[in-house]
Amino acid sequence: MKFWNFLSKFIILMPLVLMGGCATSTDYRTSTVQFLYSDKKKASETVQIPILSLPIKVGIAFVPETGQYQASDGRRLLPTLSSLTENDKMSLMEEIGGQLRKYEFVKSVVQIPSDYMFTDGGFDNLERVRTTFNVDVITLVSFNQSQFVDKDISAIAYLTVIGAFLVPGEKNETHTVLDAVCYHIPSRKMILGATGSSDIKSRATPLNILDQVREDSLEGFRQANKNLSVNFDQQLALLGSKICNSTGGFEIMCEPGYAGIGSLKRGAICSIEPLKADKVLVKKSERILYLKKGERILKEYKVSLGKNPVGDKEREGDCRTPEGIYILDWRKKNSQFYKAIHISYPNRYDVRAARSKGVSPGGMVMIHGVPNYFNWTKWYFRDRDWTNGCIAVSNAEMDEIWAYVPDGTIIEIQP
Repeated sequence: MKFWNFLSKFIILMPLVLMGGCATSTDYRTSTVQFLYSDKKKASETVQIPILSLPIKVGIAFVPETGQYQASDGRRLLPTLSSLTENDKMSLMEEIGGQLRKYEFVKSVVQIPSDYMFTDGGFDNLERVRTTFNVDVITLVSFNQSQFVDKDISAIAYLTVIGAFLVPGEKNETHTVLDAVCYHIPSRKMILGATGSSDIKSRATPLNILDQVREDSLEGFRQANKNLSVNFDQQLALLGSKICNSTGGFEIMCEPGYAGIGSLKRGAICSIEPLKADKVLVKKSERILYLKKGERILKEYKVSLGKNPVGDKEREGDCRTPEGIYILDWRKKNSQFYKAIHISYPNRYDVRAARSKGVSPGGMVMIHGVPNYFNWTKWYFRDRDWTNGCIAVSNAEMDEIWAYVPDGTIIEIQP
C-alpha cells in the first residue's frame, strides 16, 4: 500500500518537474482605457466641464475582466491564478471606500457588483450604473499582475520508502499594480487618479507551486491595495483643496444645507459659492424639468403635470399646465404642498386669450412638492399627473430647486 501511495505522488509530481525546464511568466490585466474608449467614435465626443454636486455620491467598481492571459511559455499557462473572486473585489473596494468616507465632501460610497459592469461597456455602461445606484462619480479600479516562475538553484529533498527523492525548487515573483481613477459620469471627465504596487517573492516545489502562486497573487493584491490607499488619500486631500480654492477645472453645486468643506490640515471651513440656475425649462411631453445655466444643464427632475396635461392652459379649472415663457417671481415656504415657487401665469397674452372666450384664465400656478396632508402616501404621486395645472416634484427635489433657483428666474414651459 505504501508503495502505491508513493507511486501515485510520483505520477502526479513527475509531469510538473518535466515542465519546469525554463522560466515562465504569466501576465493578467484589466484596462480602464479599453473599457471606456473601445468605441473610437464615442471616444471622440466632447468632454464637458464637470459640475460637482456637493457632497458627492461615489460608486466603486472593478473594470470588467476579459479572461485573457498573456504568457511567455504556452506549455505552462496558469489560467486562473490571478482571477479575483467577487468577495476579493468587495474587500479591496471596501478599503478604498474607507478612504473616501473620511472626507466630508463625500456623501456616500457604493460598491458596484461585477454583474453591473460589462466588457467594453464604456460611458453608456457608467450612465446605467449612475441611474441604478444614484451616483455621479465612479472610481474605476483596474490592475496588472505579472507572475514569474523559474528554476531555483536549490533543491528540496523528500524522504520516501526507497530513499531520498530530490525535487528542484521553484523561484516565484509576483508584481502587482492597482490603478484607481475617478470619473465624473455626466461630464465624462477624470477628476483624480492614484496607483499602488507590490512585489512578492517566494519559493515552492512543483508539488505545491499552484497553491503558492495563488497565495502570492492574492497577497500581491492586498499589498498593492494598501499602497494604493495611501496614494489615493493624498489625491483626495488635493481634490478637497481644489474644490475649496476653485482650481480644479470644475464648478460646484451644493445640496440644500451643505455649507462647505473643511480643510483636514487647518481645520478651517471653506465657503463655496455654488452655481445658480438662470433658466428653468420644462418639457411637458417628456415630463422633465431642467435647471440650466447658459446652455448647460445643471440638474433635471421628473415632474407631474395637471390632470389634463395635453395642450395649453385656456381657462380656470381645465387642469392643464400652461405653455409659454414666464417668471418665477415669488415663493412660499409654508405651502400646503410642502414648498412652492410661483409661476407668473397668466401673462397679458393669456388674459387676452381668455377674455376673448369669455372665461377666466385662472392663476396660482406653482412648482411645488407633495401635499402635506398626503405626505405618508407620497409614492402615490410619483408616476402620475395629478395637479390642477401646477408642476409637482418630490419634496427632496423641491428642496434642491428652492436652493438653486432664485426669484426672478425665467421659466419656459414647452409642449
